Amino acid sequence: MPELHFAIPYFNFNFYAFFLCLAVLTGEIYVFCTLKSVPKLGRIFFILLSMMFVMATVMLTVLILHEGLFSASLCGGGAFMLCALLFDIFYNNPKIYKFLDIKKPPKTPPLYFSRKCLIAAPLIYAIAKLGCTYAGCCHGFVYSGPFSLKYNNPQIHGEYFPVQPIETLVFLIIFIFAHKTKNPLATILTCLFVKFTLDFLRFGHEKALISSNQITCLIFIASIIIIAIRHKHHKRLKY
Repeated sequence: MPELHFAIPYFNFNFYAFFLCLAVLTGEIYVFCTLKSVPKLGRIFFILLSMMFVMATVMLTVLILHEGLFSASLCGGGAFMLCALLFDIFYNNPKIYKFLDIKKPPKTPPLYFSRKCLIAAPLIYAIAKLGCTYAGCCHGFVYSGPFSLKYNNPQIHGEYFPVQPIETLVFLIIFIFAHKTKNPLATILTCLFVKFTLDFLRFGHEKALISSNQITCLIFIASIIIIAIRHKHHKRLKY
């Protein structure tokens, strides 16, 4: 019985950039549709501003730091969350509405924008991983068994474990559950844990027991858990 392989065709086209833009656009549309407590004009303003913020961050990362799109995409994701956090800080600030002479400012729950963006995070990551599949970046370990990905382009050549499409599938499942449960804390912790686990399937673990990506995931997991515990303790003391 012949083994099943997937030969990734080479095109003179930047599929990574295409899927990265598609991922951001899809995430922005999802966030726009879920910001039900925000007036339509406010939602449009947030989407436009966050997209400009992300694009500017990506371009500055490439131009100033001379880094590739992979590093720039990480900075763009951070810019997206930073923009959401800034909206959470200023959106319910009564001084802003007093300055704008708005008598009835809209009210949203705490960290409303950040919560919606965190729910969309696994969806954005899943689509972006399709770009990694075509580009060959973040590929798995050398592997020639069933479902291997075979590359033959100027950047990468050989057969590797299909970790990128597996990440796409897993993070789509995480997004489906996140959309139903509406629990941003559980969503981001699940994403970080899955990211940490699947990183063992990537190329490069032959020389290192744990990668820099995994160390970053552990730092974020520990930080989020500590902040959540402190917040819960502070809330208990308050009441």
